[in-house]
Amino acid sequence: MQRCRQHKLEKVMGYLPEHLKDQTKAAMRAAFRLPAKEGMARLEKQAEWQEREYPSAAASLREGLAEMFTTSRLGLSPSLSRCLVSTNVIESAHSGVCLRTRRVCRWRDGKMVLRWAAAALPVTEDNFRRIMGYRDSWMLKAALGRKQVSLQQEVAYYEPSRRSPPTAPGTPSLGVPDKTMQAILRHSNLSTTMNSYVKSVPEDAIAAMRSLEAICTPCAPQ
Repeated sequence: MQRCRQHKLEKVMGYLPEHLKDQTKAAMRAAFRLPAKEGMARLEKQAEWQEREYPSAAASLREGLAEMFTTSRLGLSPSLSRCLVSTNVIESAHSGVCLRTRRVCRWRDGKMVLRWAAAALPVTEDNFRRIMGYRDSWMLKAALGRKQVSLQQEVAYYEPSRRSPPTAPGTPSLGVPDKTMQAILRHSNLSTTMNSYVKSVPEDAIAAMRSLEAICTPCAPQ
């Protein structure tokens, strides 16, 4: 998840006096342009300076700090990152819905609200423009693909417990329910997760592999 940097700036500025706002804002914006690790270190240092006299500002700055640099860690282009580090894309759609429903004076129930919102969004979509850096959107797709593969590798293999048969729900060794794995891997049905991405190994094969590892470990080169 990527937090909106503009909202973070506004929130931190709300806890600071006027004479410190410009300096802090410039420091934060400079940190946002740095690589993730270095930028987080700069903002943490900034929070340490403010912690004594303005603890609320320091706490606000530290809140979700890692999520301020998600696009930096993904290695996206500057133009695409500039678009994704704010909520302007979402707020633009919301603004279009508000514009097209502004004359409705009486909302009878929640379903009516949903109907109008659903009707207003396609009309608003006609005015959408391409986002900044849209030519680099393949970089985002590739980065998310790498994250997906790493998650699949993390949960794809487990050893069945001696107390639970392989068909029992959940992954005993990881303690992860089957439905949770399905949500992580974003599969539409549970059978895809269990049949294609989760491998159960018979207990006798596991015991044999452990015995073989015990025999081979002393012979491994140092």
